[in-house]
Amino acid sequence: MNDVQQPFYKIYLLDDDQSTLDLIEAMLDADPENYYEVSKYSSSPEALKAINFDPPDILILDVNLPIMNGFEVCQKIKSSASISSVTVILITAYNSSFVWHDGLLVYRADYYMAKPFKCEEFIRHIHNVILLKSRRLTEHKNNFISKVI
Repeated sequence: MNDVQQPFYKIYLLDDDQSTLDLIEAMLDADPENYYEVSKYSSSPEALKAINFDPPDILILDVNLPIMNGFEVCQKIKSSASISSVTVILITAYNSSFVWHDGLLVYRADYYMAKPFKCEEFIRHIHNVILLKSRRLTEHKNNFISKVI
């Protein structure tokens, strides 16, 4: 149950691998600083329907999906005025600069993480995404950038 002092975030997970969905949910549950309401989806059409109906704060999205890949899902979200503010984190086992470039610059994802990741590292990235989303990146080493974003 959510403690009154803990910030609350709605997170949707989209991956066709159930073990990955369960692992990410367990990592989010282990976060001592924030409370997350997690919804898991294994198909792109199902997730897009849910996102359009009740947008999350953050979507953690695998790139390699059947039917509609993660890039296509991200593009649909970012091109829709009603849901473009959803923060999209792309995750993939393809650790290449092309995936990073396409995901962030072409399809306008907000963040990119290469699998596999450790729990502490994953939570630190989620905290950074939340700070960026709330425009409170005070720990950023470049004060000018932290004030701009």
